[in-house]
Amino acid sequence: MYSSHTSTTNHAPENYGSCTRDCAAALKINPKNIKALYRTSQALFALQKLPLAQQACTLLLSIDTTNAPGRTLLDRIDKAITTAEALQAAREAQEVKARNKRITLAKAIRDRGWHVSMSASAPVDTQDAALTLEDAADSNSELSVPVLLLYPTAAQTELVKGVRETETIADHLEYILPDAPWDTTGEYQSVEGVESYMETREGGLVKVGRKVKLGTVLKGGKVEIKDGLCRVYVVPKPRVAGWIEEFKRRRQT
Repeated sequence: MYSSHTSTTNHAPENYGSCTRDCAAALKINPKNIKALYRTSQALFALQKLPLAQQACTLLLSIDTTNAPGRTLLDRIDKAITTAEALQAAREAQEVKARNKRITLAKAIRDRGWHVSMSASAPVDTQDAALTLEDAADSNSELSVPVLLLYPTAAQTELVKGVRETETIADHLEYILPDAPWDTTGEYQSVEGVESYMETREGGLVKVGRKVKLGTVLKGGKVEIKDGLCRVYVVPKPRVAGWIEEFKRRRQT
């Protein structure tokens, strides 16, 4: 009978596979070899081959029902299997949740007639900001969009992580522009003193009125959400004509 003091401590982790092969050879000679079954179960447990470890230990206990080390080992294996199954179930549930979230978001975008694309070049760092639904399970709930504000005449940019589709760009410029630390020339002092533009998918420009909601601008797909965000150019009114000419010139080169 196998002693409770026998263990596989003489086997380094990298030798567990060798241990199972040695034990398999012993079990061919004597399928009821308790020592070989125990060591097999221990090695398989160490290798995280839990169902096989459970099978070997269960066989051991069917031969020697009072084997205390075998019972202790089977309890450990059973607990490990329960934990592994719970973790797997949690992972699967998380995957289903994430997949449903993506499907619902895609439906929300499609229903609104928005256009979303990814470029081949490295995307802008959105700092974990993303298109999000207020209720991830409801495609009719409000969408928020990351918006990159570009101030071309000042060579500055600013990321607004979430602009609701029912908000306007002006709603956010109201708290950004007054006394902007980078506005050394004083050109960006008020919403009334600037105009906002978005580039169309064809490479042109569309003016974004101060009272026009972001969702309305995006509807129809004339402008797009590219690389996960909207780009809005904010230009001082006195500089608009010159900036547009420069924009067109760059597009033609």
